[in-house]
Amino acid sequence: MSGAMRIDPGEVRAAGATFEHAGEAITRALAALNSSLPDAGEMCGDDAAGRTFLASYSPNLAALRKALSAVGDGLHSLGPGLAATASNIEKADGASTMRTGG
Repeated sequence: MSGAMRIDPGEVRAAGATFEHAGEAITRALAALNSSLPDAGEMCGDDAAGRTFLASYSPNLAALRKALSAVGDGLHSLGPGLAATASNIEKADGASTMRTGG
C-alpha cells in the first residue's frame, strides 16, 4: 500500500446531491403519507376491537412518521455537508506543497 489516498471532489459532490435528493424524496413520501393517512380514530370505530387496534396502531404510526422525518432530514443534510467536504478537499489540494512524482 502506497499510503496515498485519492478522493475525487466531483464524485463526493455528486454523492452529496444523491443523498440530498433521496432525503427530499422521503420527505415528499412522508407528506403524502400524512395527507392520505390521517389520525386513525375515525377509521377504527368506537367498539372494543377498534379501540384495541387503535391502541396498537397509533404509536406505531407515530414512530414511523418520526423515523421517516429523521431519515429524510438526515439524508437531506448530507448533501451540503458533502459539498463542503469536496470544496475543502479542493482547497487543501490547492494549498498543498506536496506533489506526487511521476
